[in-house]
Parts: sequence; C-alpha cells; structure tokens
Amino acid sequence: MEPAHQPELRRFVMAYPEGDAYLAYSDEPTAVVFTHTFVPQPLRGRGIAEKLMRSGIEWAESTGKALDATCSYAQAYLERQRSRAG
Repeated sequence: MEPAHQPELRRFVMAYPEGDAYLAYSDEPTAVVFTHTFVPQPLRGRGIAEKLMRSGIEWAESTGKALDATCSYAQAYLERQRSRAG
C-alpha cells in the first residue's frame, strides 16, 4: 500500500482497520514543513512512518521548496537523509 496525498487536509495517509497513519505538513511560501507523524500503536515498527516520509519528501521536492520539520520523527528522518547525502 502506498500513501495517498490529501492536499486539502495537508497530509499523506495510509488507512488501516486499526486507524489512519499519517504525515501532516504545512505548505509555507518557501518551505514544506512536516508537522506531525502518527501511526496507530498496533502498527508501529513496520516502516509505515518511513513510507509516509518518503512520499512526503518526494512531493515536497517536486514543489522546489525547502524541506523542514517541527515533528521530532520527521526532523530525525531528514537529518539521516542529509547525512547520507553529504
């Protein structure tokens, strides 16, 4: 299952019987800011948040804006990506 982009809600979501997993963002004039990730407790540890981040980053990069995060998971994920790239 791939995350669905819901631009009207400013989030990427994956729906499960246990509940929705999602990555929320704020679309600012110069940056896309990832503000919150959530994965229902029974689904944690399965790489779902990472899938959401990959989809969010792919979309955000297509906007040409900078990437930023206020969510601790998203901040750590972006830092790992930056350290691998540089």
